[in-house]
Amino acid sequence: MPVGREPHENVATVLVAPSVIVDLELELMSRDLRMGFGTTWRDGDEPLPWAAHATLWHLLDSHADQVRFHRRLEGVRRLPVPDEAQG
Repeated sequence: MPVGREPHENVATVLVAPSVIVDLELELMSRDLRMGFGTTWRDGDEPLPWAAHATLWHLLDSHADQVRFHRRLEGVRRLPVPDEAQG
């Protein structure tokens, strides 16, 4: 019997200059890009679509002087994300 991959989140590790962290976080959230990416990018248990990768890399590239990152994602256990509709 084939062994399936455990449900996971795709995350990027990014080093951000303290002077831009709030602005960058707001830009990321406006595109539903946050820890583990947002729910609008999910398609069931399917891997993160390439459009999400491209959006993230483009946004980070626009802050190239203030961020350091590698163009790769890692899988981690699913992260609890508060449901903003319940807030």
